[in-house]
Amino acid sequence: MMKKLLTIILTSLIVLLLGIPVNAENCNASLIISSPGADASKEINISWHTDNNETFVRYALASDVNNSKIAVGECTPIPFDNKDGTMHCKATLTNLQSDTDYIYQVGKTGWSSQHTFKTAGSSNFSFVHVSDIHSYIQGSSNNRVIKANTLLNKAHSIEDDIRFALISGDAVAYGTVYEQWRDLFAMDTTEQMMYTLTPGNHDYYNTSAKFTNLGYFNAVTNHPDNGADGLKNATYYFKYGNTLFISLESEAAANSPSTRQIQRDWLKEVIAQNPSDFVIAFCHRPFYTGDGRNSGQAEDQREYFQAIFDECGVDLVLTGHNHVLARTHPVYDDNKTNSPDGTVYITASAVGDRHQTEEGTPMEAIDYYKIGAFDACTIVTVEENTIQLKTIDAGGNILDTYELLSKSADIDKFSYVNSLNVTSNTEDFSQATLTFDDIGPGRINQIIVTGEDESFYQVFNFPTTPFDITDIPGNIEYNLNVETKFRNGEKISKGFNLVNENKYFGSISNLMVLEINDYQNALSWRSDLIEGKITKFEIYVNSSFHKEVSPNDNQTLLNMVSPYERNEIEFRAIDFEDDIVFSETIIYGEDADPVEINFVNEIYDLEINDFYTPEIVITPQQNLLIEYTSSDESIATVDDNGKITAVSPGACTITASIAKRWSVYDTIEIIVNTPDSPEEPDDSDNEKEKKGCFGFASTTFVFTMGFILILLRRKSFK
Repeated sequence: MMKKLLTIILTSLIVLLLGIPVNAENCNASLIISSPGADASKEINISWHTDNNETFVRYALASDVNNSKIAVGECTPIPFDNKDGTMHCKATLTNLQSDTDYIYQVGKTGWSSQHTFKTAGSSNFSFVHVSDIHSYIQGSSNNRVIKANTLLNKAHSIEDDIRFALISGDAVAYGTVYEQWRDLFAMDTTEQMMYTLTPGNHDYYNTSAKFTNLGYFNAVTNHPDNGADGLKNATYYFKYGNTLFISLESEAAANSPSTRQIQRDWLKEVIAQNPSDFVIAFCHRPFYTGDGRNSGQAEDQREYFQAIFDECGVDLVLTGHNHVLARTHPVYDDNKTNSPDGTVYITASAVGDRHQTEEGTPMEAIDYYKIGAFDACTIVTVEENTIQLKTIDAGGNILDTYELLSKSADIDKFSYVNSLNVTSNTEDFSQATLTFDDIGPGRINQIIVTGEDESFYQVFNFPTTPFDITDIPGNIEYNLNVETKFRNGEKISKGFNLVNENKYFGSISNLMVLEINDYQNALSWRSDLIEGKITKFEIYVNSSFHKEVSPNDNQTLLNMVSPYERNEIEFRAIDFEDDIVFSETIIYGEDADPVEINFVNEIYDLEINDFYTPEIVITPQQNLLIEYTSSDESIATVDDNGKITAVSPGACTITASIAKRWSVYDTIEIIVNTPDSPEEPDDSDNEKEKKGCFGFASTTFVFTMGFILILLRRKSFK
C-alpha cells in the first residue's frame, strides 16, 4: 500500500508540474490506451481516436516530468457508422528505459488526463487476466463496464504493481458499435495500466450478431506488427520480462483452415525465435470448460494448437468464451500430469450479467472450476522460476491459487551436453544422426548445425531425439558444430569430427617442396596410412598430370618445376575404388623477372679429345648458376663449368639453362670430326701371309738358281 500511496503522490505532483487538469474537458483525443510493444523493455504502443490528426503523444519519465518528449502518430479513418472525420492514431514510443515508470498524455490544443505505464525489466511483474466483459449500454449506463472496472481496481488494490490487463476476447457485445469501445476504454484502469486484447466472436459482431471483419477491432487497438500473415494486430507477440506472450485468433482458426495453418506455422516459429523462461498464449475460444459446454469448440482448439503447445513447452493458456471459471491440471498430450511438462489452461468467467449459472460436468482435465453469478479475474505474477496464479472475485476474495514451475529451472545442461552425440551413416557419409538425453518437451528451442564453411547450415526447431542431419559435405572427414539454444536463451556449443570409416585411409600431412640441390626439387609429405586403403599417389602441376608415386614413398623429385614460376601442385591419394580420398594443393614458386641466356656461337667443330668452353651471354647481366647438359655424351660431354670434351665423331647438342629455370635456355651444336686415316694394303692379312711365304720361297729359289748359274759360268770360262 505504501508503494501505491507514493504513486498517487507522484502522480499529483506530475499533474501540478505539467499544469494539466486530471479531467481535461477540451481534450482532442479519446479511447486512449497503451499496449506493450514487441520488446516491452524499450517500446510501448499508444492508440487513440481524434478529430484532429495533428494530435500527438507527450511522454516523460515519471521521475523527470520536466524533460518530456513527443511522438507523432499515424492516423487513418475509422470504419464505424456516423464517425466521419474521426481518426484512429497509432504511435510507438521507442528507446525507453527498461523497468521504468512513464507518464503520457495525448492532445494538441487540449490534453487528455495523464496515463501511466511501466516498461519491462528483469524484476518480477504482474498482470491481470479477464474476459467476456461484453461492454453494452443499457439505458443510460454500461453496468458491465462498471463491474469490470470495479473488478480490475480490486485486483490493483491487491497487487499494486499490475503492469497490464489482458482481455481474452468479447471485450464488447457488438464490435461495430463505437460507444461500447468508448465506454470500455473510459475505465480509470486504462489510465493506470496497459491493455492487450485478443478478439472474440462478439468483437466481430454487428448489432444483428452477424460476423463482419477485423476492421473494427483493429481500429481501436495498436498491437505489435509482427502477427501471422493476414491476421496482424489480432495475432501478435511481445516480450515482457522473462515471458513471451502470444495472441492467437481463435475465430479465424475455427472458420478458415488456411488461416489456421498460417497461425500454426507462425506460432511455432515465434516460440523458436524468442526463447523465454515462460511462454503464455491467449485467445478467446477455450480448450477446456468447467461445465462441459462448448466441448466441440474446445476439442477443435486442442486439435488446432495443443500439439504445438506440448512440443514448444507453452506454460499457460488464457481463454474465455465459456462464461464458467475453470483451471486445468497441467496437461500434456491431452492428459493431466503433475510434471512441469504440461500446460495449464485457464478459462475466465464472464464479467457483468452474462454468467453461466446452470451446473454442468467439468471436463476431466479440470482441477478447479466455479459456476454462478460472480465476477472474477486472475492475477498472474511472473517470478524467476515460477508463475503464481491468484483468482479473485470483485470483493477481493481468493477463489483459487496455483503455482507453475519453470521448465528452464530443471534443465541439467551438463548432463545434456555429455549426452549429445553425432553418428555418421556408415553407408552414406552425407547423412548423420544426432542423439541426446530427453530433457523434456519445450526445454530446447533450437539446435543449429554448422559446418566448416558457411554453405552448410541446418536449423531444427524443438528437436526430439534422435533426428537426422543431412547434406553433410565431403566424403572422408568433416567437422560439425552443434549449438543448442535452450528455452531461456542460454546457448551451448559442442564440436564433432565425423570420419567415414569406409573411406578413412589414415592421414597425410606436411606437404611441401624441398630444395634437394642447386639443380633439383622434391615434393615431400608425411603419411600414416592404413594398409591396403591407398593404391597410389598422383601429382598434378598446374592442372596437368605430372607423375604417379607409390603409397610407400614420402618423397619424389619434381621434374622441371621451377621456383621462378608460380605453380599449383596438387597431391592426390587414390583409394582401392579409384576415388580421390585426399587432395591438397600448395603453391610453389613465383613469377620472376624475365632473363635470357645465349651462346655466342651456334655451332662449333672439335677434334676427338679436344676441349672447348663456349662463351655465354646473360641478359640482363647478372651472376646466375648455369646448368649444362649434353644430348649425347658418347659424342661430347660437358661439365658443371660448361667445358665441352669431344669424345667421338658425330654431332650433339649442348644445352645451357639457368639452374631450376628450365624454360630459359640456349643450345650450341657440337660437331666432332673424323681424323685422317693411312692407306691400307690391297691384300688381306692372310694374303700378305701367303705372299710373304711365297715371296721368301721365291727369293731362295732365285738366289739358288743364280748361284748355280755363276758356278756354271765359271766353269765355262775356265
